Amino acid sequence: MENRVTFIVTGLSAAGAQQKIREKLYGVSGVDTVDFNQDKNQLVICGTELERADLADRICDMGFEVLEG
Repeated sequence: MENRVTFIVTGLSAAGAQQKIREKLYGVSGVDTVDFNQDKNQLVICGTELERADLADRICDMGFEVLEG
């Protein structure tokens, strides 16, 4: 079953931030797409069997602050 996880992430406008996040998250099992809405600082991840807490931890480990989405 496909699901969708949305986060508000600070720092998405920094040079290379979106590419850095994409590269890291596409390596996670189950992740199919990683999209951004830069105007809203929103990150949307779609895939199967996604674990919200795991994804948030991975984003934080890259130096971004994750807020609820």
